[in-house]
Amino acid sequence: MSTFHGLEVGKRGITTAQTQLNTTGHNMTNAASPGYSRQSVGATSSTPTQVFTTQSPNGQLGTGVLTDSITRLRDQFLDSKFWGQSAQAGDLSMQASALGELEKLMQGSSDGNMQKAMQDVWDAWETVITNPNDSGSKAVLNERFKSFVETATHLENEINTIESRLNEQEVVTREQANSLLISISGLNDVIYRSGGKDNDAMDQRDRLIDQLSGLVGLRVTPDEKGMISLQLQNGTGLIAGKEVLSTLTPTTQIDSGALAGINKVKETIAAFKNNLQELNVSFTAASNPLSSQSSTRIEEQKEKHHQLWQGIIGELGTRTNSLNRARDTAILAKNGTEQDRQSVMGVSLDEEMSNLIKYQHAYNAAARLVSTTDQLLDTIINRMGV
Repeated sequence: MSTFHGLEVGKRGITTAQTQLNTTGHNMTNAASPGYSRQSVGATSSTPTQVFTTQSPNGQLGTGVLTDSITRLRDQFLDSKFWGQSAQAGDLSMQASALGELEKLMQGSSDGNMQKAMQDVWDAWETVITNPNDSGSKAVLNERFKSFVETATHLENEINTIESRLNEQEVVTREQANSLLISISGLNDVIYRSGGKDNDAMDQRDRLIDQLSGLVGLRVTPDEKGMISLQLQNGTGLIAGKEVLSTLTPTTQIDSGALAGINKVKETIAAFKNNLQELNVSFTAASNPLSSQSSTRIEEQKEKHHQLWQGIIGELGTRTNSLNRARDTAILAKNGTEQDRQSVMGVSLDEEMSNLIKYQHAYNAAARLVSTTDQLLDTIINRMGV
């Protein structure tokens, strides 16, 4: 056994305690950093050395402690669960938002909604039938019919505006997703070059995946080098290691996430607009001021178009309410999983302060060992001479 054995043991203790103190400080200063994962130092006893003892020729003497890893605390199951829930919440939120805007448009103001415009036309027709020779009543009918056409045209234009905004949002969202893919692949490269040990780069990458998962549904597969591969839920490859396999295009099939929600709600709005156009065509033909009417036919047509209108609006309201409930449930589940993730990866300042004191004591103890060993060596070297 070396005379300087105690110094080496103490040095290793100081080095390990210093690493633990530095890591604790890193945790504390990043407590409020978005996406940061708490890091922990893995310490293990170093390989012992063989010494001769009276009891056994193969006795072993401990040689201190070594730092074997600095790992970030994450739960892969919770991450995967969060990413799936984020895609679902993004999908439903996009649909609920767009349909909510459409529903608000259709309700309109008390003086300008579609139902009132149709009712005004039928009221004017009843007046004309009651007073067929009254030119004033016919003029009112013509004005109210014109008002209905203007209201219907206005609503269609507003729906077209909603569709245009959704098209623009789709382009922006797709560009955002593709930008995230490039950034994630770049971080994969950084992590690969670090030997899969760059914890902070991994945190940055996972935070980008958090964002991307809200836009498109993902499958995330880690490898032994610290990198990840990304696929869409239908199996389309996006990233393999440092390489971006494919970016999102208008023809890419996406099953969940905000992009999927945009496509789904565009189809819903297109179907709604088609039903509304059919109603407008039917109402225009039935209520045209140049057509021949009778009280019986007016009542029949009024009831018919009232039922058609109520069916269209009722279906929209039912769909919107259903999406709102589903969205709220999805967001609640997502937030619950995020709380579970934070219980694993989040930094507790109270806990870190406790660790700070513990590692400080370990550092002081190791330093005291070095000091004591130095005193012993001083006795041997300087005080045992002849």
